[in-house]
Amino acid sequence: MKFRVSVLLVAWFGVLGCVQAEFFTSIGHMTDLIYAEKDLVQSLKEYILVEEAKLSKIKSWADKMEALTSKSAADPEGYLAHPVNAYKLVKRLNTDWPALEDLVLQDSAAGFIANFSVQRQFFPTDEDEMGAAKALMRLQDTYKLDPDTISKGELPGTKYQAVLSVDDCFGMGRSAYNDGDYYHTVLWMEQVLKQLDAGEEATTAKTQVLDYLSYAVFQLGDLHRALELTRRLLSLDPSHERAGGNLRYFERLLEEEREKPSSNQTEAELATQEGIYERPVDYLPERDVYESLCRGEGVKLTPRRQKRLFCRYHHGNRTPQLLIAPFKEEDEWDSPHIVRYYDVMSDEEIERIKEIAKPKLARATVRDPKTGVLTVASYRVSKSSWLEEDDDPVVARVNLRMQHITGLTVKTAELLQVANYGMGGQYEPHFDFSRKHEQDAFKRLGTGNRVATFLNYMSDVEAGGATVFPDLGAAIWPKKGTAVFWYNLLRSGEGDYRTRHAACPVLVGCKWGHMANLISEEKQLVQALKEYILLNEAKLSMIKSWTEKRDALNLIIPEDKDDLGKLVDVYKVLKHLNKDWLLVESFILQDPCIAPGDASVNFPILGTLYKWNFVIFDLLCVMYFGKCVFKVHPCCSVYQNFIIFYA
Repeated sequence: MKFRVSVLLVAWFGVLGCVQAEFFTSIGHMTDLIYAEKDLVQSLKEYILVEEAKLSKIKSWADKMEALTSKSAADPEGYLAHPVNAYKLVKRLNTDWPALEDLVLQDSAAGFIANFSVQRQFFPTDEDEMGAAKALMRLQDTYKLDPDTISKGELPGTKYQAVLSVDDCFGMGRSAYNDGDYYHTVLWMEQVLKQLDAGEEATTAKTQVLDYLSYAVFQLGDLHRALELTRRLLSLDPSHERAGGNLRYFERLLEEEREKPSSNQTEAELATQEGIYERPVDYLPERDVYESLCRGEGVKLTPRRQKRLFCRYHHGNRTPQLLIAPFKEEDEWDSPHIVRYYDVMSDEEIERIKEIAKPKLARATVRDPKTGVLTVASYRVSKSSWLEEDDDPVVARVNLRMQHITGLTVKTAELLQVANYGMGGQYEPHFDFSRKHEQDAFKRLGTGNRVATFLNYMSDVEAGGATVFPDLGAAIWPKKGTAVFWYNLLRSGEGDYRTRHAACPVLVGCKWGHMANLISEEKQLVQALKEYILLNEAKLSMIKSWTEKRDALNLIIPEDKDDLGKLVDVYKVLKHLNKDWLLVESFILQDPCIAPGDASVNFPILGTLYKWNFVIFDLLCVMYFGKCVFKVHPCCSVYQNFIIFYA
């Protein structure tokens, strides 16, 4: 069979040429393995067809020769007495049988082997298998799934049925064992025994499972159970040398333990003796809080806080482009203020960005806070690529849109970072801003720090994958086409440590997103701060003078509506509120953080008075006319917050 490489395979090589292993860190790259396996199946089927044709010829020749030799062997001399038979016998042995030998020796597998050899260099490695196993264990811990649930594939939001066989579960347990993770070794080896006891066929023997399991429980401190499992192993295979040595060792340790004076056992030790093992404590202090938020538990969105969350149309500080087509803005959290914008990217833009980012995807790195060197880490499992505006017009368009929404310049922002999360993809709690104690904290950021984060969700996720803030008790779930925005720095320029956040492991689905970290120029910040102080001092002086004048006019609204007086008095009050106070409001709303003629913002926008004149106007109308007023924002149905005044 001639060697054939499909167009699909060539395209696949084009993508994999930039990628080395670590497939498990990106679902986007793992999809390429699907097409590679499909090509191998096609190649294997072609090999089978050729092999079946060859076997058919050989079988036909064998049937023919069997009939002939049975006849000739019955009367050899009589058969050879005929000169034609004698000639044909010589010819067959000299020509036909060697030809059959060539047919049998013909390597019909050459095409398949050649194709397989080419693709083999791009196959996942032992590192990928270990990473994939760890990913399943991470999902198991984060979402509190037992091995039986995972083995049966009973996960929320799944479209396809997938189960783990006995041999698959044994591979999980062995991976944990090789990594020194005896806690998960025990869980998965027990699952193997459960499925074997249920009668499931497998190549894995019980003796293999008991060998791993007995030593793992011993490492967890359960000497009694280790001894019991070892005896069970020896009952199945009395000649098992390692088990025999372990048995003698365990018996000696148990005897020494009995000779020690009895002491009060802790609850943990008692639980261990009962076969219940606690998950080891690791390096992350907020592990429990982080994982509970990922499960949607422990979210501190109280009714009182929820009443402070609104939705509105956002025009980006009256940006001309957004005055015509404002974005829908929804409060996700009140303090620090976290907002979500809807319909930020179209499906076409999302697909285009994924298309240009995929060939550039590489394992995401973190900066070591001690050395300042970029390195991969188990707490960040994803691949990312960095896009420049020159890469495609859509990148420039998305950047400009982000600038319009936030009011922050993208001239000093980092490149657009596109991330694709792999199996159990996550990024554990971290800060987006650099801390002063970090080595070369600001060197890689230019001359400033990361003022804000603008996170675009480019896919929906069936289960998991939330962005959580452990210190706040907040959880934000991915919604395709939306973007989440928050400030990383306080007005003083110091980091806001409440913004420590994490990307939860993806349980089911494929998570794509892109993030922009908006960076401030430090020199500009200092100058802007000085200007801010001067402008604020002047503004406060003028407001104080105006307030004194209003106070002198004694325009005080009586508590009793009957004391309000004539309609003329009402008119005067409303005039002051509708005209004069509007002027004061507009003056207060003037943002001293924005330099004249410059749309770039160096500091978070200060809190503003939002339409207070209309609130006061409504209140007066209710006081005087006894009518109810309902104000409803029409932009979003997620939160229907009402400002209700009644007589």
